[in-house]
Amino acid sequence: MADLVIERPLGNNENFFRCRNAVGFYQNFAAIGTYSVDLSKQDKLVYAALRKLILDYHILICNVFRDEEKQNSIFRPIKNAKFGDIYKKEDGSVGGKEWHEAFIRRLCCDKLCSLYEELPLFCLILVGQSTLGAAFEHTPSDGVVAPQFHAIFLDNLAYCADPANHGEFEESYGTIPELITPDTVIFDSAVDLQYIRNSLPPPVEMIMEAKHLDYTHGDANHYSTTPPVGFPDK
Repeated sequence: MADLVIERPLGNNENFFRCRNAVGFYQNFAAIGTYSVDLSKQDKLVYAALRKLILDYHILICNVFRDEEKQNSIFRPIKNAKFGDIYKKEDGSVGGKEWHEAFIRRLCCDKLCSLYEELPLFCLILVGQSTLGAAFEHTPSDGVVAPQFHAIFLDNLAYCADPANHGEFEESYGTIPELITPDTVIFDSAVDLQYIRNSLPPPVEMIMEAKHLDYTHGDANHYSTTPPVGFPDK
């Protein structure tokens, strides 16, 4: 536990993302998945899979806070979260291009999360029985998390649904309550830091190209320097 990175300062680019969110330039990144099972009747399974997710990748249960002593901004786990803080269900018909476009726009453009609060920076919205939208606030994810979420969550659902894994799950992630409601606590930092085994990822600039490199890769017509054909009509 002593060697794990549980909290850390934001990197320069992460601070840039934080400021870009503050002025409303970006809100969230999102991805929609349609599952082959009726998730609307599987709250206990969804709870277990989601708890495994946030303990395996605890940046998902972090928010950004100001460290006044060091005069910087940090990622750290929030104090606690309820199931309903992350997972919401809605009734309604699902389907069609226009519906999906409106849903993805809502997930990306609505203010679904807030920095500097003791609340998660991502949320899941289940519409109907099996259409699950996942939205991730811009600062900690910057588009990296959303494409991977459904693949990982699907694996977690399969793992948690297998009775052979229940003993290992309880040892690694704790006991799941019998009755799950939106008010059921899914993360409590006073109790659950013991289950975190992976450090926070490094600042995003560690995986970005150096600023002095030619990001156009020699393309004289790169979109950052040349208007596209048909501009401004297209």
